[in-house]
Amino acid sequence: MDINEMKELIAAVDQSSIQEFEANDQDYAIRISKLTEPKPIITGGMLTNPNDITDQPVASSVSSLDQTYVNQPEVNQAAESAVSNGTLIKSPIVGVVYLQPAPDKDVFKEVGDSVREGETLCIVEAMKLMNEIPSTVAGKVAKVLVENGQVVEYDQPLFEII
Repeated sequence: MDINEMKELIAAVDQSSIQEFEANDQDYAIRISKLTEPKPIITGGMLTNPNDITDQPVASSVSSLDQTYVNQPEVNQAAESAVSNGTLIKSPIVGVVYLQPAPDKDVFKEVGDSVREGETLCIVEAMKLMNEIPSTVAGKVAKVLVENGQVVEYDQPLFEII
């Protein structure tokens, strides 16, 4: 599976109502999750580890699970509606965002900082790979729309540059 196929798969999962997807092959393994943390799935009145589930049907009691994670796309819409007329820098992948290069280092950029096109704004960790996210425009950081260590979705706004 090449990077373009992965991006298409991520986009397809993002556009669907699927909350988690996992595929394994002899050459690769990929897991895509819209959840910020694994949630137990209730089957037959017993809690089950999500990593142990294969093709089990999900019981009707799943509706009682925390709805915060089911409504994740609303987070993206709320972030976009809060943005004025700047340029949004969005995450190209699902992963964990880091606003600093290392825990003991300063943040890459904060509100009010000038930024050049191509300059690193943050890192998104996906599948143990650290992906630097560059600015696509020059300007000033107007808003930081995520928190350090937050799980981000594909195409989720990270920064607003004016």
